[in-house]
Amino acid sequence: MDTLFVMDLVLILEILIVAALIHLLPRLTRREIFFAVTVSSGYRETQEARKTMLRFRAAVRIHALIAISLVVASRIEHVNWLAISAIYWLVGGCFVAFLRARRETLPHAQSPASQREAAVAPRPSSIIGSWWLQASPFAILAVTAAYLHFNWDQIPVKFPVHWGLNGKPNGWSTRSFSGVYGPLLLGACICLGLALLSYGIQHWTRQVRASGVGAAHESFFRSSQRGIILITELFLAATFAWTGWLPLQPQVDSQMPGMIPIFFGTVLFLLSVVGWLIYTGQGGENLSRAGSGPSPASPELPTGDRTPDQCWKAGVIYINRNDPAVLVEKRFGVGYTLNFGHPISWVLLGSLVLIPALLAFFLNRGR
Repeated sequence: MDTLFVMDLVLILEILIVAALIHLLPRLTRREIFFAVTVSSGYRETQEARKTMLRFRAAVRIHALIAISLVVASRIEHVNWLAISAIYWLVGGCFVAFLRARRETLPHAQSPASQREAAVAPRPSSIIGSWWLQASPFAILAVTAAYLHFNWDQIPVKFPVHWGLNGKPNGWSTRSFSGVYGPLLLGACICLGLALLSYGIQHWTRQVRASGVGAAHESFFRSSQRGIILITELFLAATFAWTGWLPLQPQVDSQMPGMIPIFFGTVLFLLSVVGWLIYTGQGGENLSRAGSGPSPASPELPTGDRTPDQCWKAGVIYINRNDPAVLVEKRFGVGYTLNFGHPISWVLLGSLVLIPALLAFFLNRGR
């Protein structure tokens, strides 16, 4: 089985995973949020909401089939850009379907609950926040860097670092600081940004419920999101460490060295994350529906997510200068997004995107 065929299969599997998640997203949000619009708790069961849901899901299935067709066509016609465009088609097409569903829902919008709650005690921190767990991804990268340092003379003067879709090497690096340690530095930079995001989830998010079952499930959800970030850091650290070991591995110029386990490891990781997101739902919503997780007794009131609809641009970008929260719950998806009206959000964005991009640019120049 050639490498290109395996990559096509992996890409099709990733398309199916992404499409399945998007298909489920409307049911994973808080009950009073429907296609990024605040609605009454019973609106989902109305005829209008069901029709909107059916049209959205039909569009998702159609775009998934088109994306898979693009991958198959790229294999038949030997046009690589068709396979690359498949994911873009799926995400873009589904986003258009989301905007249409949101437009249909807007006439039924209701104002968020005006009642507010405040917690007087600090938020409890789980084992996920322990320093030794947070340091573990960086330890993996540091050990790899030390091993490379002590085996510097065994590193070839020139070695492949990138392979094309045909499995042939098309990018090379040299035995230099940037060529050998560059992947490890880039991995450390990305892990540092993710660690900052994890800290923000614990300290810079709004607590929608301050007491009762909802608060307990929300705390569990917050910890699980930090756990996903930590596992992502460990996965990325292991991947970048494996990349750092490439110069010391026997080079076979005719094919990619050991990439198939990385591909299937990535798919398994994505499936695990998607399964956990379905289990919790946004803000622990599915825990409340199933009656699982911690459940101290307390009356629950419908709240939505306590953010004003008018501050959500296209339902996915939140801008509110009057909101002290740096991170807020996504309205379509599971997890958190930035409040772009808060200055700290731009610091987070820079650490997650700009700094790794600039580091990669300068490292490539130094090769």
